[in-house]
Amino acid sequence: MAMYDFNRPVFCALMVFCAISFTRAESYYVKDLGTLGGNSSQAYGLNNAGQVVGFSFTSNNAASHAVLYSGTGSNNIDLGNLGGNVNSSSEARNLNDFGQIVGYATAPSGYIKGTFFTGTGSNNVDLGDLCNSSTASEAQAINGTGTIVGFADDCFFTAQGCRFSGQGSNNVSLGGIGGGINGVAYDINASGQIVGYGTRGDNAAQHATLFSGLNNVDLGTLGGFSSHAYGINNAGQIIGDSALPGNSIYHAALFSGTGSNNIDLGSLGGISCHAYAINNSSEIVGNSYPATNNNSVYHAFIYKNGVMRDINGLVLAGSGFGNIRLIDNGSRVPGHVINDSGQIAAVGEIGGRTHAVLLTPVLRKVSAALNGKNVVVGFDAVAGKTYRLEQSADMVNPDWQSVPGVADFTAVNTGPAQFVHTNGATLGKAFYRVRLL
Repeated sequence: MAMYDFNRPVFCALMVFCAISFTRAESYYVKDLGTLGGNSSQAYGLNNAGQVVGFSFTSNNAASHAVLYSGTGSNNIDLGNLGGNVNSSSEARNLNDFGQIVGYATAPSGYIKGTFFTGTGSNNVDLGDLCNSSTASEAQAINGTGTIVGFADDCFFTAQGCRFSGQGSNNVSLGGIGGGINGVAYDINASGQIVGYGTRGDNAAQHATLFSGLNNVDLGTLGGFSSHAYGINNAGQIIGDSALPGNSIYHAALFSGTGSNNIDLGSLGGISCHAYAINNSSEIVGNSYPATNNNSVYHAFIYKNGVMRDINGLVLAGSGFGNIRLIDNGSRVPGHVINDSGQIAAVGEIGGRTHAVLLTPVLRKVSAALNGKNVVVGFDAVAGKTYRLEQSADMVNPDWQSVPGVADFTAVNTGPAQFVHTNGATLGKAFYRVRLL
């Protein structure tokens, strides 16, 4: 369950009328998603229902398992692995809006295998590879129609972009670019467009690629040697990273789709920056070295309306988390980690440990007013989402309770909405918040 904790105006009934109406700068609430009992956890993927998947160390810290986070910080679901060995590792990379989850698990053969997780912790499906299940593979993304993409080795142990059949065999290589065959598919959108990278055969460079069958598109670079595409939204906008001329600096990139005229999204001031996901509102998230830490620790960024901002500077005070970033583990990069509501799945440091977190944006427009004896709380709603009005008598030790007589509200349209607390002004001082269910 995700939560929007709005600003809570104070109303002084029968004495002084207090009203607040303003537009906030963007900021985020941080929810600690917890672990499977071990010391650390990571977040890889997020869907529009706010469900987050990733991996976590188990209670004895002997293995990391794929996990579906409950959203409460506890009671997370261990998605298991392949073969039943509790010490074999697995990771959930992505999930679609129907809750179908893909990633990888270590098979009894010792190879990592693209895996479809059933959500029960057992009976997970080995998705196979490109060599009769005798080599390695990894699933990276699944769209709403259940099409799964990632990479798989052929019989010569060459990793290729792959579309999985879902049956463990008859998987399809996505081909390469420039005579090369190596590659990885990282994302797929609702219409089946697939992006990742291919390794060019003529100069061994990795280039961002739009996979389309026999005529894969080399998306080019920002002038450097190599590039990678990591995300695509339903409008076909493609993001990733690219080396700049000189090949010592990487910047986040928005690819034009033609192989040239790509857009340099810049960085937070450090030498490297990578865009990992884009939602259907064209909000882009990724990692960048900031200008302040000598290129030693990545910070998560959000890029919108032509501006890149460090998310660490946007979280509300008191979260306890530092070094908030997207998971970045070599070739294993985040999946779709920003949804259409603007929530972001990330990781952060707390108490010397790394935990998966869910960042929920504070709604920007909040208003409160008295209408006679009634308290009217206005807010921005998102179509299809359900909200609840809650109140507490104080903020030192808040005890949030549903406001009696005020029903939950499910928005039909995106835009202004309101709750009315009838006779609320006669009941003394109160702090109000609206919670997204």
